[in-house]
Amino acid sequence: MLPRSGHFQEYLYLAEAEGHSEEYVTMLVRLGRVEEAIAYGRQYLATPDEALALAKALYKHGEREQGLQIAEHGLTLEGRKALLAKWLRDTALLMGEQSRALPAAEVAYRDEISLENYQRVARIAGERWPERRKEESHTMTIPDKTCIQAALEQLNKDDLQVFILRMVRQQPDSLGLVPRQVNLNPIYGIMKQQN
Repeated sequence: MLPRSGHFQEYLYLAEAEGHSEEYVTMLVRLGRVEEAIAYGRQYLATPDEALALAKALYKHGEREQGLQIAEHGLTLEGRKALLAKWLRDTALLMGEQSRALPAAEVAYRDEISLENYQRVARIAGERWPERRKEESHTMTIPDKTCIQAALEQLNKDDLQVFILRMVRQQPDSLGLVPRQVNLNPIYGIMKQQN
């Protein structure tokens, strides 16, 4: 109500006093007080969702680089990061910032395991994908049974082997989730070599 009636400073006082950091920083951006919003955001934003709100506000206000920087800062905060990471991934790609998009894509995948997020990491990594895939296989978490079966049915042979190896290392009893049509002999061979 306060912003509609032109009482912007009162709105800022109230938002800050009530601890509504997201509303406070987005209003600062709307008022053109970008540097103040960025400084406040870096110091007081506590969640990735709050950082996402500020990053979007900055981007919409034409402060695209600062929006990316706040989004990257938000990935260091505690909490679910998938929404922020996907926004950063997609926005960085739009801006031609592939080197910033890849780490964000990896965070999005780790926080929200899905075939789509996995494929986005692979696509962004491009020629570096074989190397990145090996690195990622050590940090990926294992999804639930439904997601595992759906992913196994769609992955290519190399990705499938990495995925199954990772899954079995973390949960040895999960081998029973692998569809019968998947040839496990190469997997057994790799596991035997590593033991």
